[in-house]
Amino acid sequence: MFAKTPFENVVDNWSVADTFCTDMVKVEKLGPCARLTFAVRQSASDGRGGTQLEYHVVAKLIVPCDALVMMGGTLVQRPDLTPEAKASEPGRELH
Repeated sequence: MFAKTPFENVVDNWSVADTFCTDMVKVEKLGPCARLTFAVRQSASDGRGGTQLEYHVVAKLIVPCDALVMMGGTLVQRPDLTPEAKASEPGRELH
């Protein structure tokens, strides 16, 4: 279970779609916020008979930098959320 946050009365009724990503490919500082750019990895033809790895952007989030500190602290408390643990449990919800 994640650490308690001050956001216990969250109403989730906007039907926001979940978006899968494999990598965070960019972090940009925007004053007191940061823009996080997420992508999925995909192999593509390099035009010479080989393949190259491409990253296709699937989501950009702008969040207060304070929220990033809270997210990092919360994830540190969850050793079961290492890349290896997540890969072994498909469909695992993070909350």
